[in-house]
Amino acid sequence: NLETLQSDAVMLLDVRSAEKYSAGHLSGAWNVPVDELVARVQEIRLLAEGRPLVVYSTSEKRAKRAVAMLVRAGFPRVRNLEVDLDPQTSILMVER
Repeated sequence: NLETLQSDAVMLLDVRSAEKYSAGHLSGAWNVPVDELVARVQEIRLLAEGRPLVVYSTSEKRAKRAVAMLVRAGFPRVRNLEVDLDPQTSILMVER
């Protein structure tokens, strides 16, 4: 649920570009573009502090790619947030 996503129970990871993140993102989300994931694995590990990762993007393909990359990097609990995140239609895009 949305409360869990925006709490400290999970690390919410926005894997879109910095520009798209700046245009609007979920409250509490960290931005690590998918193309930077491998280079920033240690940073993500420190930020996650053992919490499960919840990945999101406006592209399901990008989000699934990010999940696969994070699992290969050794993160045991990673999942894709599967909701409509189109900034034009979604009420979930709460920060700008």
